[in-house]
Amino acid sequence: MAGEVTHPRAAALGLWLYALALLPAFATSHSPYLQNVGGDRATVVWVTREPVAAVVEYSADGKQWRAVPATSRALVNRVTGEVRHQHQAELSGLSPGVVYHYRVL
Repeated sequence: MAGEVTHPRAAALGLWLYALALLPAFATSHSPYLQNVGGDRATVVWVTREPVAAVVEYSADGKQWRAVPATSRALVNRVTGEVRHQHQAELSGLSPGVVYHYRVL
């Protein structure tokens, strides 16, 4: 799964993040999205059906990547009892106006 993922505040800051790859090793029930975007940080969040260990890598130049482990928590639907797993990774040290690429592994 690839495509552009932006956050309304990211545009205001001139900070654009692009999803390069979401490896099909696990199925997402909600594709990666951004939240808590600030001047030098952003949080990547996604949901899977199964519990998985994940890492988000990000780069400004597509050559040198920084890796951040994701934290996870189980979410239970109160009506159906269905369990989903929300993952999030905190990206830091970002510069406004720079295009960043990220990939969920």
